[in-house]
Amino acid sequence: MLIGELAIASGLTREALRFYEQQGLIRARRLGNGYRDYPPEAVMLVQYIRTAQQLGFTLAEIGDRLPGI
Repeated sequence: MLIGELAIASGLTREALRFYEQQGLIRARRLGNGYRDYPPEAVMLVQYIRTAQQLGFTLAEIGDRLPGI
């Protein structure tokens, strides 16, 4: 799924998704044209991250608890 599709599905902006990627919270593979390609489970992952932030966890704390990232 492309970044725009993930943004719509998750309710986050493209900039927020890029920031999460820079922080190492989510990963995308790059297509031949340079576009980010996220797996389908990225929707649930970014929703989890956003919910944890709203509960008061820092991104560092959230990242420490993500499996396999």
